[in-house]
Amino acid sequence: MITNYFTLRALVDEWQDLVGSRLGDAFSHHRGEVSLTFYEGESEASIVVGTTGNPLYVFRHDGYNRPKRNVVTLFEQIFDRTLIGLHIAQRDRLVRFDFGDVELLILPYGPRANVLVVDAEGNVRGALRNENALVGIVAPRAVAASDVPESLDEFERAMTAARGKTARRIRRVVPLFDDLLAHEVCHRAGIDPDNEIDSTSFKLLYESALTVRARLDTPSPHLYYDESWVRHFSLIELQHLSGAFEGRSVGNTTEGVRMAVRAALARRAFEADHGPLLRGLRREAEAAARSVERMLEEMSSPSRADLYERYGHLLMAHRPEASPDVEQVTVADLFDGGMVDIPLDKRLSVIENAERYYDRARTTRRAREASEARLDAALSRREQLEAALNEIAGVSSLKELRAAEERHRAVVALVASQREASPEANPYRLVSFRGYDILIGRNARLNDRLTFGIANKHDLWLHARGTAGSHVIIRRNRDEVVPREVIERAASLAAWYSKARGSHLVPVMLTERKFVRKPKGALPGAVVVDREEVYMVEPEPIQPSN
Repeated sequence: MITNYFTLRALVDEWQDLVGSRLGDAFSHHRGEVSLTFYEGESEASIVVGTTGNPLYVFRHDGYNRPKRNVVTLFEQIFDRTLIGLHIAQRDRLVRFDFGDVELLILPYGPRANVLVVDAEGNVRGALRNENALVGIVAPRAVAASDVPESLDEFERAMTAARGKTARRIRRVVPLFDDLLAHEVCHRAGIDPDNEIDSTSFKLLYESALTVRARLDTPSPHLYYDESWVRHFSLIELQHLSGAFEGRSVGNTTEGVRMAVRAALARRAFEADHGPLLRGLRREAEAAARSVERMLEEMSSPSRADLYERYGHLLMAHRPEASPDVEQVTVADLFDGGMVDIPLDKRLSVIENAERYYDRARTTRRAREASEARLDAALSRREQLEAALNEIAGVSSLKELRAAEERHRAVVALVASQREASPEANPYRLVSFRGYDILIGRNARLNDRLTFGIANKHDLWLHARGTAGSHVIIRRNRDEVVPREVIERAASLAAWYSKARGSHLVPVMLTERKFVRKPKGALPGAVVVDREEVYMVEPEPIQPSN
């Protein structure tokens, strides 16, 4: 009811003390809002008009407070003019600040809400919104809305002609009544506002409408609270809200509207911040829980380091003769008895295979130690996120939200950074290994961007063969020979970031980027590869250091 005609009329009556003062400033600090400051001697008062969003508003506060940044000055052509009259149109919500040969016209309603500078001929000379389109046209003129009909017969004919449920019909018959007032009429008449009307109810509704209309001429401003929030302002006491809200009377309309608007703006700010933050915390908490679960599952399986070391010892102890291209040897198990099959890289000698298993054992142990450290960090992060989520889910005011954000500053900053850092800004994971940069695509669409938008034609391109997964790029100069251990590391990452991650060995394609092409009409991430080599590797994730 903040911009209802009767509320605006009451405000104009209370603001007549501004007549005789001068307009000292007009500025906008928020989109669609203007602050008009009037001064007389040492006295200053500001009228603030909001023309976008929900709610639209007009309110007054004492003093003058112009921000130092992000401020636009408006309506300088009427600065220092004396206000000679302040009026509201009869049964219309046009509010006029009259400066003699020019006036400020406030239209606080609908999608075209605005503040206009209008000359003596009625033409627009300035505007808060859409100025370029409006300057020079004729300003809107007042059109009086219908009041409560003068007779029961006229009321009954109008209600019968209207369509819809009872409260909706009342609003059509009495456009000066907003939804709150229409429901109040129904309540006082004992009629359900959401039902169809019958002929026996017209008299009760008409008498109730007359009663409500008479009370609007002698305002008794009330605010209605839902817990700590102001939910409604009304120019009169609303009986139909008494059960659901706590009603409090206020000294005058100016005070009530100011409190209601500021509460509404605070609620809007709270909802704009609270909802996204809560969703972000839930998302991060769920991700942290999944991460911990995955790490615990990985840690529950025995480390392969001992197996790799045992293979190395057995190969060094037996030093079996291996024929060329042999991919496996069988030797006696000196530790547990029996025989054991040991996979070989057919391109390496037996001794080189043993050294390779020793290297794998060392790498796997380091990875295990790093995994334990990451698990501790993940558990701590999950705990912090859950604590922040539980507290912030329970706050109900902007003040409480800000205090909770301060107490959980680290995780709130994490959520904020996740909102700001979109995949478009960072389409790949980056790993540095032995001085080479390895780039790993994040999803199918970003795989295309990595391969065809970021990679150079001489870079090496890798992908798990025969399954979906990330495109992986090794940065290199033209004709540069990349060490085998770098290729194998990149291949193990390509295997890890594929749907074959659970396999013991995964075939990974390698070629130069220039031999990768995308067929017309292919799905995101789908490519055709020429001149490929295939490496059989074990999937291994990104490690904290190499």
